[in-house]
Amino acid sequence: MKKNLFLSFLFSLSSLLLFAQTEKIEAVSHVTVNFSEIASKFAETPEEIRIPDLSGKKLKIIPLPRELNINEKTSIYDGPPYSPKDIGNAINVVSPAPSLNFTGFIDNIASIPPDVHGAVGPNHVMTTLNPAVVIHNKTTGAVISSVSLNAFWASLNGVGFTVGTFDPKIYYDPYSNRWIFVVCSNGNSANSSLLIAISVNTDPTGTWDLYRYDVDATNVNWFDYPSCGYNKNWFVVTGNMFSISGGTFANSKVYVFNKTDLYNSGTLTPTIFTDAVGFTIVPAETFDNSINTLYLIDEYSGTGTWRISQITGTEVSPAYSLIGNVSIGASNAYSYTSGATNSSSLPQSGSANKISSNDARMQNVVYRNGFLWGAQSIFKGTIVPKPAAAQWLKFNISPSVTLNSFGRIDDATNTFQFAYPSISVNANNDALIGYSMFSAGQFAGAAYSYRSSADAVGTMRDSYQYKNGEASYFKTYGGTRNRWGDYSVVAIDPSNDLDFWTQQEFASTFNGTYDRWATQWAKVSISLPNAITISSLPSLTLCANKAYNLPFTIAGTYNAGNQFVAQISDNAGSFTSPLGIGTLTSIAAGSISGTVPNSVTPGGVGYKLRVVSTNPVLTSSNEYNVTIIPQTRSIGTSTVAPYEATEYISNNGSLAISGTKEYKAGKAITFTPSTGVTIGTTPSTVFTARIVTCPY
Repeated sequence: MKKNLFLSFLFSLSSLLLFAQTEKIEAVSHVTVNFSEIASKFAETPEEIRIPDLSGKKLKIIPLPRELNINEKTSIYDGPPYSPKDIGNAINVVSPAPSLNFTGFIDNIASIPPDVHGAVGPNHVMTTLNPAVVIHNKTTGAVISSVSLNAFWASLNGVGFTVGTFDPKIYYDPYSNRWIFVVCSNGNSANSSLLIAISVNTDPTGTWDLYRYDVDATNVNWFDYPSCGYNKNWFVVTGNMFSISGGTFANSKVYVFNKTDLYNSGTLTPTIFTDAVGFTIVPAETFDNSINTLYLIDEYSGTGTWRISQITGTEVSPAYSLIGNVSIGASNAYSYTSGATNSSSLPQSGSANKISSNDARMQNVVYRNGFLWGAQSIFKGTIVPKPAAAQWLKFNISPSVTLNSFGRIDDATNTFQFAYPSISVNANNDALIGYSMFSAGQFAGAAYSYRSSADAVGTMRDSYQYKNGEASYFKTYGGTRNRWGDYSVVAIDPSNDLDFWTQQEFASTFNGTYDRWATQWAKVSISLPNAITISSLPSLTLCANKAYNLPFTIAGTYNAGNQFVAQISDNAGSFTSPLGIGTLTSIAAGSISGTVPNSVTPGGVGYKLRVVSTNPVLTSSNEYNVTIIPQTRSIGTSTVAPYEATEYISNNGSLAISGTKEYKAGKAITFTPSTGVTIGTTPSTVFTARIVTCPY
């Protein structure tokens, strides 16, 4: 069904959200498999790859997202990674280079498009594509193990059913430490199924539980284009339902799996909602393990209005409802497709054939620190084919759902175009959007843009093309579309919740018979701004000549030879001439062992304690007010209070005591008169002696 008809259907329903009865279904089948065993068998007897002959026989072509017009394009650039300036909302600051850059998979001529996805765990990176599932070493990118997509799921084969998989999506749940793998199977047929797999632990090379669900017991509709998200209670899979007989859009399904059942390797019965209006409804990956609401977004108008929905309720009794619509405004409206025949609109060097650009459906959504973020391709202007840009969105959730800010990876000159974006946000509110990059002056490459949480609102930094395209690309297997995508991935490293990983598609080399696509991973390492924080102190009183351990934490990176120094102020709290009381040579957090010298006088209150570093030069974000007690104190008539020592107080020459005086010592108070030295009091003098001890 074409998008314009689909949109007419949406508009006729206005902003209504129509739900059928809530359903619950059990899996048709459930099996347990071991990835390494599958990979070993696959290596012995790999699937036959059928190469098309010149008469136009086809390989497997993954079902099209049914309502789409898709654009085509390729590009050539064989210089260094290219960072075009003054693009869209760029701020003329280069995005950081990757700290790791490796190939995910090179086209084995088995299917188009690849449907690029992946995930990152504590020790592994997983690449999932229509032709393959690959597990990489996280440190080097080296391939540990791989199988075909169908081989991974083949244990679900049974009487009357053989898997025919497509549209893979994989996620790592950092709060439950599990991998979740989702695919569609047997598109456009009565056997249409949703398949889901869950690892039993953090190791994807080990054991997985696989489940198969019949998406329509009446065999009228089939399930396409899954989108996934999760929060503390649920893992949610949505998809578009199309009629088998005519390919018309029927509705969207929302599968809600409660996570207790999901991770217990037993019966897994999702709650299913039917949404008659929403299309490609994208649940949020929720990076907050405390909130109970899971948000969903879908592109509603085709020009810049989004529906925001939610799943609420309890883990076992979820409820699905509409929150409301949010618009970008008429001045920022865009088109849903390029308007080109077969959506062939993305340019490339070395070929007049263009690459398919698909449409403006939402690609992915994340929730982080009170905001929803999303990414989509959009099409601008009025001249067909309309150029593509990668758009990112940030929504407020509280007190109501509104558009906080947005931006576009765009080129006002239309020399470059950007499509198939994905986005994620780290613990520091930094964001990274990845995409494929196209131009008549280069081959199709893989790129990303970064924004620091400190950057201006609505901006991204300059594009960084981390993998140049290697050749022009045109491959249809007898069809009409030079397909690309259909999507990509940006993931957050669960090891530190800061580093970004992205996998994007690029045009690979010609293999002698066919043009080829390939995918490339990039890791973008992010450090928090340098900071020093003093931890809870063992005591707010420091005793002279007695060792004191000062614990502290850090953020950021410190250079070799750096020293952390504990300092105290004068008794007025000024650090104009600070006194160092201890040093730790380190680039890591720890504890400084320090000692206050007995020369610090007069002691008492008013002093402050802080920590500084030398490389880089930095001062702790917090200070503590502390009391200092000398070890010994020698006093005279003009000596100011306090008169306090952890051991001894004695006189320094003559001492005239008047008024009310209090002397505190841990061992003795000794005033000794001698020749020329007098000790005396005046009338009404009150003299008090007390015992004091060091509190640590």
